[in-house]
Amino acid sequence: MKVTKWFNRPLRIAQTVWSGMQYSLISDDDCQCHPFVFCKEFVLDVTWASINMKPVNVYGFSYYPKKDQPTSLSGVRVLIRNMDDRHFSGRIPNALNFINNLENELGLGFGSSTAELCENAEKGPTYLFTCPKSWQQAPPLLSLLTLMLRVGMTYEGGDIWLHACDVADNVIKPYQFRDDTHLRQAWYCIQNLAKTKCKQFLPNQKDNWPSIIREWYIHEYSGIVALSNGDARKVCPGWYRNV
Repeated sequence: MKVTKWFNRPLRIAQTVWSGMQYSLISDDDCQCHPFVFCKEFVLDVTWASINMKPVNVYGFSYYPKKDQPTSLSGVRVLIRNMDDRHFSGRIPNALNFINNLENELGLGFGSSTAELCENAEKGPTYLFTCPKSWQQAPPLLSLLTLMLRVGMTYEGGDIWLHACDVADNVIKPYQFRDDTHLRQAWYCIQNLAKTKCKQFLPNQKDNWPSIIREWYIHEYSGIVALSNGDARKVCPGWYRNV
């Protein structure tokens, strides 16, 4: 695949991580919607803005759904790259296999995700991951996907939960800084999602991406770790109802 238009609006983004994997959502017609970011929560910000047709401006990052390229809402279309990893291309099949198995465990489908090389990327190998719409049902799921794309980079087959446990326990070196911490903090929640097949989220997608909240709440309080520690109640108390 080729990106038909690259994002070129200058932004000065404050991020806690400045190395490792980067993400950028693209439109259905292969236009880049925002600059590459290290912090995966910006992916949630753009998705919230697109679903609610509201602008978002957090930590120097901004996205205007009525002006910028529209992100796909028929499924996750995300470019990933890691300019610090010379073995990045070789890891892509591992990550894809891991994600497809994870989708099966969570009841999101199996074998639905695909990965394609971007042929006109200028800064290192870049791949488009296309994943089913079910990952967009709620912010914690999209947060989990972006985390597990990194966890899957060191997967070599076998039980995905054993691999994730080994990353969390540092038996396998985390692909990116703090991935082990994030996994440990969210572990109970991730296992519960697998047990309930993600039924704790509300059936109407828009109810899981509420428009009547402060725009930075999605960034700070809607990820998979926030769901696990209870902070996500500030975004959607309904996620904590009995399933």
